[in-house]
Amino acid sequence: MKDLEEIRTELKLLKNQMSSDFQYITLGMSEMASQLRNGAERMAQLEGRMRLQDQRFGQMLDAVDQALEKIISGDVPVIQDLAPRVEALERKGTAA
Repeated sequence: MKDLEEIRTELKLLKNQMSSDFQYITLGMSEMASQLRNGAERMAQLEGRMRLQDQRFGQMLDAVDQALEKIISGDVPVIQDLAPRVEALERKGTAA
């Protein structure tokens, strides 16, 4: 009978240890889930920022393309044509 009592005692210890181990694992999984949620939120924010940057950069490139198209078609003076105007403005500014 003593052997059976020892087995029962070991079973109780095993049950307590198993319960403790499962609680530890569950806590770790809960913390990991929380960190993953936080990471997902940060990634969503980053995704939004990247989309905004893509949109802004695309608009900038479109504006540059339109400006080049106007220069090519002759609608806008080329930089060399503006040089005399800039020099005149600079002379006017230093005279004042």
